[in-house]
Amino acid sequence: MKLTYLTALSASFPSQILKSSLAFSPCSSGNSPSLPRNLLPPISGKLAPALLFPPQPLWSPNHHHDCSPLHSHAPHAWSFFRSRSPTPNVFFRVLPKVDKQSRIHDVLTYAHRTGIRVVEPIKVSTGKAMDSQALPSKQDDAKLHIVLFPWLAFGHMIPYLELAKLVAQRGHHVSFVSTPRNIDRLPKLPPNLTPFISFVKIPLPHVPNLPENAEATTDLPENKVPFLKQAYNLLEEGITGFLDAAAPDWVLHDFTAYWLVPIATKLGIACGFLSIFTASALCFFNPSGQDHRTEPEDFTVAPKWVPFPSRVAFRYFEVVKIFNNAIAGDASGTSDMHRFEACLRGCDLLAVRSCTELEPEWLRLLEQLYQKPVVPVGQLPPILPHGGDDDEDETWLEIKGWLDKQAGGSVVYVAFGSEAKPNQTELTEIALGLEQSELPFFWALKLKRGPCDTEVIQLPEGFKERTKGRGVVCTSWAPQLKILSHPSIGGFLSHSGWTSVVEALQLERPLILLTFLADQGLNASFLREKKMGCLIPRNEEDGSFTREAVAQSLRLVVVEEGGKIYRDKAKEMRGVFGDRDRQNQYVDTLVSCLKEHRHIHKAKACAD
Repeated sequence: MKLTYLTALSASFPSQILKSSLAFSPCSSGNSPSLPRNLLPPISGKLAPALLFPPQPLWSPNHHHDCSPLHSHAPHAWSFFRSRSPTPNVFFRVLPKVDKQSRIHDVLTYAHRTGIRVVEPIKVSTGKAMDSQALPSKQDDAKLHIVLFPWLAFGHMIPYLELAKLVAQRGHHVSFVSTPRNIDRLPKLPPNLTPFISFVKIPLPHVPNLPENAEATTDLPENKVPFLKQAYNLLEEGITGFLDAAAPDWVLHDFTAYWLVPIATKLGIACGFLSIFTASALCFFNPSGQDHRTEPEDFTVAPKWVPFPSRVAFRYFEVVKIFNNAIAGDASGTSDMHRFEACLRGCDLLAVRSCTELEPEWLRLLEQLYQKPVVPVGQLPPILPHGGDDDEDETWLEIKGWLDKQAGGSVVYVAFGSEAKPNQTELTEIALGLEQSELPFFWALKLKRGPCDTEVIQLPEGFKERTKGRGVVCTSWAPQLKILSHPSIGGFLSHSGWTSVVEALQLERPLILLTFLADQGLNASFLREKKMGCLIPRNEEDGSFTREAVAQSLRLVVVEEGGKIYRDKAKEMRGVFGDRDRQNQYVDTLVSCLKEHRHIHKAKACAD
């Protein structure tokens, strides 16, 4: 069924236009009665398939907001706007059996005669092949409607999208909320899942010092990210309006949306913190909310509430680098530590990107610390590429051609994610370390973080010439999963971002670790403790490292007998990370838990 939606702000409306069919009929009179409020579908409950929202105004008689259209052009996207007037937001559907263009003309003619202001004349959103299953309805109470609201980083959005697809495969509806530019950059959905996943575009409010069109961390140098968090906080009004109108069963949010918990509770919506961080990392935060750790040194040892021996902690240089922003507070006005602790304490359920095969002791401790359900959702490994149009991509064909010429298990793949960018000194030592290792390598090198990144870094003079034929440096996009799945890859020099860790281990690629940002230090220390990764030796005070340390670590993990422990561990972990049936069972458990507790706040909200 092909749908086209029009949004109109109505001062008066003929009641016959709001029939169950929602077919349009021309109106000859401009003196139509006002649309009675009792004709509107109730705000509570599931959405009727005919409407994107129940036509209920998102307004407060005491707080008049500027009319600001928030619209989307993605398939199955949601569109809404906040109205200055206490009149309904009406969404029309043009039925497939009528002449769409003539009916649109009828509506526009009626709008002209009656003074209705049409906010979006045509095609606020066009859905493709949407059927009655595309939107949740009261007729299917067994199915869930889940809202996902990730932080504006692709290392967060991609795992959230993977979970959305897994939930959609089970017939449940997911609304994925983010900003327009981020949604436009997400991978395409498989056609069979598009009826079950709606993309909700809420424009990112402008804040001073945030560059134009910067909607994700990858668009910004590190020192500008706090301003992105400021803008993210201003999404509160938009997401609140959406939740109020959509009335989902659950909202699963990221650590940055710590302010969402009381909002969801007030609306009668169950609220879960969906953490892309491991349980061991989450246990690093103080469950009491009163953290007496005030100096960087305090974070270089396991917290006192961890009852078993553990070396999971930051190194001094790692915590110093993030201390001001993540722990003490940054320009956004709130520290990441506070965000995490508020989410952990306030949520109804804690869903963790983890599994019991990996960190059972940490999952048990997390549940003990916060006294609430802790549900591991699995590692959310991406689906491995198996042919398709991408295989004809010229970039991939060129990369594959080079990899095909290398011996099996001999190539070092080097990539530091979408955010981590080495400084010039680090870049030089990495490059010369690769050269000294004498191993073949493929390096996906990010030279710039967004258009406003002014720090110039460059490879050492003569490096490309000296390593020609043995190594490739790619400064444009590279298909990481395809590269890692190639049999020539023998090791992965990584920043310790968990998505990269998951991709590597599901493909049995041993890890050499070099941290740069955020939680990467905790990930690296956890992987070291589990013998799942080799950390490049560094100066504990300033984080400096040498080319010799890089070369020795690479050779150890890829070819030397002493590194067999890492290669064997990668093989063992493939049986966990790469076992899709096993990982899917975690999603089944999550869905069962969400069903069981879907009405946790409904009764209270109705009473209020």
